[in-house]
Amino acid sequence: PYTAHLQTPAACDGAGVTDARAVDTVAAVWPYVTDADAIGTEMHLMVRVRCDTCDWECSAGAPGVSVSESSDESKVEMQPDLGRRLTAEVFSTFCLVFGGPGAAVIAKAVGSGYGIGGIATASGLAVAVMIFCVGHISGAHMNPAVTIAFAAGRHFPVRDVVPYCIAQLVGAVLASVALRGVFGASLDAAVTHPHFVGQISALWLEIGLTAVLMTVVLAVATDTRAVGALAAVAIGAVVIINVLILGPVTGASMNPARSFGPALVAGDWRNFWIYVVGPIVGALVAVGLYGYLRGGASARPSGLDDAVPHPDAMP
Repeated sequence: PYTAHLQTPAACDGAGVTDARAVDTVAAVWPYVTDADAIGTEMHLMVRVRCDTCDWECSAGAPGVSVSESSDESKVEMQPDLGRRLTAEVFSTFCLVFGGPGAAVIAKAVGSGYGIGGIATASGLAVAVMIFCVGHISGAHMNPAVTIAFAAGRHFPVRDVVPYCIAQLVGAVLASVALRGVFGASLDAAVTHPHFVGQISALWLEIGLTAVLMTVVLAVATDTRAVGALAAVAIGAVVIINVLILGPVTGASMNPARSFGPALVAGDWRNFWIYVVGPIVGALVAVGLYGYLRGGASARPSGLDDAVPHPDAMP
């Protein structure tokens, strides 16, 4: 009884758009969920919509996406405006950098001995808490590599990539300024550099770490067969694992914004390119990898056999 209304790309006449009834109940971060792109926040329903003509799947944030009961003309608007989403990205990235790398800064400043375990735990918990906090508003990307990868996989509007990345960089810089203001030169502990390995080895390690992180993100947050409600827990857990394993070697950045803020405020750009190229390449690798594992566009959640041509699709 629920209908998803969307606007297909201009080149498509919309004739191939199909609409499935609710395939599952959700308690997930909806901007991540793109196998079931239109989710009524009031109805808590998951609906998959795709166009068989142009092989296009609408993503949360696509123009015109909304959900309504077919017997009711009122629509549930799915997406906060861009200003609110960007503010959420600034806030969440601020908290990520202050809580994750900030733990290393505080440990150095106060002489704490909690070590890599404490830093890893703080980093992962910061990610998980921010996904729970603002995931339903902006998606809580907090990471330009994640945003770019979502766009490359057609899970995020390309037009919003640059604003999101700028918001994430701003949040990281503000957190670094705050850490510098409170803890002074100890901010150097948050600047990422390779240790025990050369630059090329560090680059490959950052590619691998980010590929693992992004694969988990895609698995738990964009595939209806996964338990979406646990997306924040799974993503936070993989951050903890990655930092525990390779934090002492590369810093386990996995995030250009996380490395950009401390590097800018500390004025230390040595090796910075590793933490831009590595995470972006790793995230893009994950898009291809999980697309293959998932089975591509042909993989559909149960219930889609009942799909019918959508009468309200707009060209």
